[in-house]
Amino acid sequence: MTMVVLVVDGTAFEPSSPVLPTDPCPASAASGRGVYPTTYTEDAKPYAGPGPHSVDLRFQMDETLPPHWTTPDSEPYTAQLVVCEYVEPVTLTDIKCDYRGYGEVRLIQARATYLLLEAKTSKVITRFVVEGQGLCPGALNYSPDNRPAHVREDIDPEKIIKALRPYVEGPARQGSPEPAVSNVAE
Repeated sequence: MTMVVLVVDGTAFEPSSPVLPTDPCPASAASGRGVYPTTYTEDAKPYAGPGPHSVDLRFQMDETLPPHWTTPDSEPYTAQLVVCEYVEPVTLTDIKCDYRGYGEVRLIQARATYLLLEAKTSKVITRFVVEGQGLCPGALNYSPDNRPAHVREDIDPEKIIKALRPYVEGPARQGSPEPAVSNVAE
């Protein structure tokens, strides 16, 4: 191992540690492990003992989880669990969504895969899939310069909560050799 020491005005300085990534989510849902080490590695509490276990979300809908499941903004990177979302547009349907003042657009039915990681180690605890229901989103957001011809449906947050509940509210499940895979489509 080579150590670099810089001497300036008689004072020795060691280069600072590399900056760790803040996101433990792997690039794809097919990965068997998250990015490691991360900012969570030092600060996160181990996923152990009875719940509730605090959770950080790594996807668009931060309001999805019950507030008592999340970490306070003042304590970033202390969560025990991290949820990674991978949304895949599945099918351009014949379903037409009508938005007042805009008109009709076709619905893209979606599916999302979620990985639940232990924040401290980036190990995958479980993975699950939530299928779309073919329902139009309540609103269509667009700019006058970018008028979409279709809209992607939202993933039902209740299905996400249902799949996460045993891991967040129950005792920590350690030592399972393979992550569970479930398809939450009801």
